Amino acid sequence: MHPYLAPCRIVELINPYEQWRDPLVRELFEKTTTLKFESYRKKYPAGVIPTDAVSWFCDHLLVCREHGGRLQPILGFQRATMERYRRHYHPFTPLAMCEGARDSRHITAMKKLAAQFAGHPHLLSYTGSFAVAPGFRTDRTLTEELVRLMVVLHYFVHREAGEGHEIVTGPTIRSGLDTLLLDFGFFPLVEPKDEHDKAALPVSSFDGEEVRIVRCREFNRDLVQLAEPYRSMWANRLVLHGHTGLEGMPGESLVRAHG
Repeated sequence: MHPYLAPCRIVELINPYEQWRDPLVRELFEKTTTLKFESYRKKYPAGVIPTDAVSWFCDHLLVCREHGGRLQPILGFQRATMERYRRHYHPFTPLAMCEGARDSRHITAMKKLAAQFAGHPHLLSYTGSFAVAPGFRTDRTLTEELVRLMVVLHYFVHREAGEGHEIVTGPTIRSGLDTLLLDFGFFPLVEPKDEHDKAALPVSSFDGEEVRIVRCREFNRDLVQLAEPYRSMWANRLVLHGHTGLEGMPGESLVRAHG
């Protein structure tokens, strides 16, 4: 583990909408949004926005430094189950991406996958909005470890999500994250037809940037080994978990430290 990460803390911010009354949640949500704006501004054209309505009701997986008792995210991505999308009346992002690109192969494959989880939508998760603080890009060793740590966090979430859980995600091809995920147990939603077929989707809201949708049912042994140094970090993570009051209004957060 890189020495910079030793004092860092993994934080799970669960569904900010449901605990918006909590000032800590509002502060951390704002910092997470700023992290993503700054990260994406360095790589994509002006006008690209890396957050949307999903950011309000998803779970944010963060790695944070503590400064004066306050948390500062240096890495983050978001995750929401198909059940969460339904609860908040929002179209499932990967299907919406396929339909937006009007790619019949991807639409068919994604509809088939979603149908498999129609009776247990809590077991199908989508992850996205991946960000690493741009200030670390001069330290290639640290940056590469942070990107690998994103994959490790997918593994830890997957383990705790229950039997039969599956993850689907669509990182940009330019980021290289899709290739890394394929090394650890992910596989393409749509297999390429030949060596010239990238099986990629252009995303209009990202100025036509191409993404590759991949999915995972089980991580391989290489990832299990890669995750080992971070187990105690995960076990001692900080969870901000909201609850909804009797009247259905967003409630205060419940801060729970594991371990």
